[in-house]
Amino acid sequence: MVIGKDSSDGLKLARVFWIGLGRPPKFDGENFMVNWSTRLETLMRKAGMAYDDFKWFIIWSTRRRDEDGGNYGNNYSAEFLRIAHDPMHSLEKNFQRMFFNIFVEEGYKKLPYLKDKHQREQEMLQYKQQLARQNAPAPAWSWHEAYCGSMKTPPAWKVEAARYFTVLDARFPMLEPAPGEEMDDFVDRMFLPFSDNRDWKCSQCTYNPSRTGIRNAPEMVDGKEVEPDPMEEVVVYYGYEERLKWCADCYEDLLMTASEELESGWDAEATVSDMLTAWDYH
Repeated sequence: MVIGKDSSDGLKLARVFWIGLGRPPKFDGENFMVNWSTRLETLMRKAGMAYDDFKWFIIWSTRRRDEDGGNYGNNYSAEFLRIAHDPMHSLEKNFQRMFFNIFVEEGYKKLPYLKDKHQREQEMLQYKQQLARQNAPAPAWSWHEAYCGSMKTPPAWKVEAARYFTVLDARFPMLEPAPGEEMDDFVDRMFLPFSDNRDWKCSQCTYNPSRTGIRNAPEMVDGKEVEPDPMEEVVVYYGYEERLKWCADCYEDLLMTASEELESGWDAEATVSDMLTAWDYH
């Protein structure tokens, strides 16, 4: 049963009461929600309050003492409502004393602090839920399921299309936003030349662990390393050479960049060829 902002006040109060009790599974059902809603509406009329005010009485009456000792609600009623066989009956039975003698006399004093504390808790809960959604692994995708579904004998073209796209995904595994990357950023990155996008790290490639880049190989004479001329510039390569293994997507992007540089007159083919002979490609 879905209870939202368009539901009746009674149903929304029933949900607030159920959440306040700690979301007990045995009361998570439409029958309980409907039954509680009419009884809570009766209590709300007895209290002479609107929904927005009466819901804070429900929150107050079901809130336990915090771990740090803070008591923003009524810890006593929160405990006995949790152990009651029928918490709604217990609330009705003790409503007169709880509302008029305790909440009206003492609970109102705590209400500003309770509202502030409750608001901060809800914001933290929403933040954790958003973080969990961002870090959740992408759902498994099956082209066969998408094309054929539950068909016992799918058409041959559907089977072939599913097979084709499955192979294509395996060939180009990163043609989609990286974890945590926005779609707009992914599109922008895909249309950037490789040389302009070296800071981005592909999760499918293997990188050189060195943070200083890769220098030119030292000159060797008779098996001994020759000291470099101090006046000669020492070249340190970054970007291309920092990858020890290239994934299919990045390698394809690299060749496309080389092709563009060739068209502009830059001798990129030899550079790319020499570079790739030093490192493995898979």
